[in-house]
Amino acid sequence: MTTAELIDYVPVSFNQERDKAERMPKEHKRHQRKQKIYISIPITGMEEKSKIKAEQLQKHFEAQGYDVINPFEIGTHLEKLYELCGHKPPTWANYMDWRVWALRSCDIIFFCVGWACSKGCTIEMEEAIKFKKEIMYE
Repeated sequence: MTTAELIDYVPVSFNQERDKAERMPKEHKRHQRKQKIYISIPITGMEEKSKIKAEQLQKHFEAQGYDVINPFEIGTHLEKLYELCGHKPPTWANYMDWRVWALRSCDIIFFCVGWACSKGCTIEMEEAIKFKKEIMYE
């Protein structure tokens, strides 16, 4: 590969990367990484309603081609881990630590209605801004 080809190959910005992907032959597009989206949804006090909504949003985003991080799945895995290790059930802070860690691996953070009234969602918003994530609202 020549220097000119290498410079053309390495994107300077996301927009250049997106433009290059649009010009890329179909066989190369299959190997591109899917964008990952995190669902930020108020949970405390309305667990069942929020879980159903998060599952619906997960199906919706997966149908659009995203990899989806659902906070309820993180919670389920965390609870199993604590149980296997013989620890007490995780605290709210433990859940938030794991969710923030997962959020950092995502490209887009989707904030559901009511996020501003949720302590957990506002922490997720602060992290999304801090790590310059794309933010979407319901």
